[in-house]
Amino acid sequence: MKAGKGFLTVACNNYLPYAFKLAESIKATQHDSNISVIVDDLDQIENKHQDIFDNIIQVAKNENKFWAETQVCALTPYKQTIKIEADMIVPQSIDHWWNILDQKNVVLTNHVQTYWHTTVTDRSQRRLFDDNNLPDVYSGIYYFRYSKESYNFFQIVNQIFDNWTWFKNNLKNCRYEQPVTDEVFAIAAQIYGVENCTINNEIPTFVHMKNKLQDIPSDDNWYRYVAYEKSQQAIGMYKQQYPIHYWDKAFWNDND
Repeated sequence: MKAGKGFLTVACNNYLPYAFKLAESIKATQHDSNISVIVDDLDQIENKHQDIFDNIIQVAKNENKFWAETQVCALTPYKQTIKIEADMIVPQSIDHWWNILDQKNVVLTNHVQTYWHTTVTDRSQRRLFDDNNLPDVYSGIYYFRYSKESYNFFQIVNQIFDNWTWFKNNLKNCRYEQPVTDEVFAIAAQIYGVENCTINNEIPTFVHMKNKLQDIPSDDNWYRYVAYEKSQQAIGMYKQQYPIHYWDKAFWNDND
């Protein structure tokens, strides 16, 4: 029997330390929230993980590091799920999202934020989308309800993963030898109907801290260019209200 609602993250390929930090941030801002994790190595599990995660779900290792992302609909223990990438933190409560996302069976993110609270307009990371007229969706955060419609969406996702060579050969300027989630979800949204899996709302969204997207003219760690204030959950002078996809895995080594 599935529980009511909760967050789900994937911590395969040694992402468990980041998933733990994510869970800490969710529990700190939304004390009664449920969060579960998908892992491919139970040997990494410690008491602190058992204490903070409501469910620890094991999957087999797979040569494609994104494969477990295709299984979340089948594996979620919740009737309503917000799937969130492990290398994120949640600086403020997003509990009010649930009533908004409940409009549809699947709701994908269709825009991301700068740390100074504007929509990202840089297209350097979206060339495959632009070349192929794919819907501008992101898999970093999305919502789905336990339903036949959600099952159908993820069936499409699985078919794209399983037949990636065909899709790759039929896309313009595709450099990915293995399927990656943003691109797969975009193709799935196009087939499923983008109007059926997005909503005209400011959420869901997140702050995507890739340097180019944040207009940071450096290849150095972004947090060395613009200050992160953990106690205030602020980047630069801007207090953050949306989940932060810090992306650079060294972030926690310098900001823990």
